[in-house]
Amino acid sequence: MIMKVGDRMFETYEISLIQAEQSPLLSSQPLRDLFLDYSGWASARELAPDALMDQREAFLLALHPGADDALSRVLALEDDKAKEAAIRFLCLPPSFWEERSAIMPPPPPDSQKEAAMRAALQSPALISRLIGIDPGDVPLHLHISAAAPREIRMHFLSDTGVFLSVGLDVSLDAYAIWHQEDILLMFKALADQSRLDMLRALLKDALSATQLAEKVGLTLSTINHHVTKLVEARLVNLAFSSKPGKGALFEANRPVIAQVLDLIRQETT
Repeated sequence: MIMKVGDRMFETYEISLIQAEQSPLLSSQPLRDLFLDYSGWASARELAPDALMDQREAFLLALHPGADDALSRVLALEDDKAKEAAIRFLCLPPSFWEERSAIMPPPPPDSQKEAAMRAALQSPALISRLIGIDPGDVPLHLHISAAAPREIRMHFLSDTGVFLSVGLDVSLDAYAIWHQEDILLMFKALADQSRLDMLRALLKDALSATQLAEKVGLTLSTINHHVTKLVEARLVNLAFSSKPGKGALFEANRPVIAQVLDLIRQETT
């Protein structure tokens, strides 16, 4: 897990959280989500505040690769809501970006609370449970939020990694503490020879559903059923480099598996 914290990250994203709630131009949820995705991308890249208006096309090209210009790629999107949000995002007027200078960010978080939160978020297993993927060598851009103190927001950025915003007052107990039900769900998922064989294969390499079917000798529909069970049990994740629906790759959730094995060892010693 590669943890990164940028100097400009706090203010850029905090102002975006406030603007997303206040601006009438961001009235639709898809557009608001896209704007915050962009803010996470900009923060991870530590873009200067006055560069935000000019980097929208670069962001959309990174988000939807495959065309020479952002508008062509956006117009080719099959999801009508995503297409509409992207077009409206490109058409946000200069006044929208200029009003950011008048938004006062919240004061910096209490240094002791922030330090405690950052220390708690050093656990790969905890991060894996928060973002739903094995962090591995994926760059993780961590932001502790005072503007949204009770929220967790994640932005998966194909060219820069994962931007994770955790509110200063979020309780991580539900993610950090393993309950008996969690462990029982894992063992129930593994109480099937096919799923056990699939997990063994995924511990060796990230594989697509088609590749898994070839490895364990099952039909694709059966593989999809079993993968769903393994994902629900947090034993398997969608690989970060995957694009859902286009040859998605699955991988074993190694940090979670290791943590559960440690818990079992502790119970037997």
